[in-house]
Amino acid sequence: MDDDAPPRRRLMAEVDLALDAGDADPGRRRRQDVEAARLGLTGAEIDAARAGRSFDARAAAAIALALACRSGDRAAIKVAAIRADHAGLGAAARRAIRDAAARRAIPTACAAPAEAATRTGTTRH
Repeated sequence: MDDDAPPRRRLMAEVDLALDAGDADPGRRRRQDVEAARLGLTGAEIDAARAGRSFDARAAAAIALALACRSGDRAAIKVAAIRADHAGLGAAARRAIRDAAARRAIPTACAAPAEAATRTGTTRH
């Protein structure tokens, strides 16, 4: 087993909490809470992750990358990827974070801003 597996599971739990923060399914939220606590996250850490933050610099960089990827904002993704690299997240971890975000991407958020505005009938000012 990879020596980094337990820290990576904890990191990915924080990423999952951030990505699923808007999930209204109480059963899913409870399962995430139980798994996060099993991995050693405190209640405050779980709440922070659901708010898109972390007390840990590596986890904060991972969450920022995940949320940027989910949004589809290329500039934000580039900045977040550099920050994640500087925080010590390896290529495999960054790929896992991007994959997790891609599974939860909102189709219109991944499109270019003008295209997304056309689909939703709104414009950005």
